[in-house]
Amino acid sequence: MVTVSAILLIPILVMVYDIFFVSAKDEMLLQTKQERLETIVKTTVRGLDNYLIDLPQNEEFTLSHETLGC
Repeated sequence: MVTVSAILLIPILVMVYDIFFVSAKDEMLLQTKQERLETIVKTTVRGLDNYLIDLPQNEEFTLSHETLGC
């Protein structure tokens, strides 16, 4: 009887550990990845905005005519 109880108790303890500790760790890792992605996207958008602001207004028109061969 004690052996059967011990054998049934081990999977229950593993499930409880998984629910409370491992899922919290996974969520923290997911949040960290999300924050990194958010930082990368914001930096890229900021750099692209700065590049487009510094770009001369007529350069876009000139480049499109050069690529068309006009």
